[in-house]
Amino acid sequence: MLCGLGNGRLMQSARPPDKPAGALFCLDRQTGEPQWHYDVADGVLAKPALDAERAYFGCRDGYCYAIDRKNGRLCWKANVGGAVVTSPCLCDGYLYVVPSAGRVCRLDAATGDVNWSFDVGEYSQTKPRLVSSPTVIREADGHHLIFFGAELRNPAASAAVVYCLRD
Repeated sequence: MLCGLGNGRLMQSARPPDKPAGALFCLDRQTGEPQWHYDVADGVLAKPALDAERAYFGCRDGYCYAIDRKNGRLCWKANVGGAVVTSPCLCDGYLYVVPSAGRVCRLDAATGDVNWSFDVGEYSQTKPRLVSSPTVIREADGHHLIFFGAELRNPAASAAVVYCLRD
């Protein structure tokens, strides 16, 4: 069983004198005893995505991580340009990540390389806040539809919007 933890608030790291901290823990299903943990620089606030070999999770430190599920060792770490407070979505060997600052990313699950992205702020000409985990559906032609919610803010107002992107 895997669980993330960290200090601070959803959209804000711990403030001094506290130091931001977080980790992904693997616990034995039967006993609850820790098997391993991987420490990170800030909070891990959402459920990781899993495949047979790895656990993938975002962190409020602006990185997405892939950890070996057997021993808790780092496979890769990728900068996604903003705090990740949502769960990533794994589909067809890609990891879809929605950082709160607004740059939606598709990473190669094997390497962590960002191979597609969409900047919600640039497109909408607003200051977005993304706190909705993505849902991804494969289309017949091999492309994917990425659904997520966003708050779009400008000096006069804000609006809740659901996006559907095609990679």
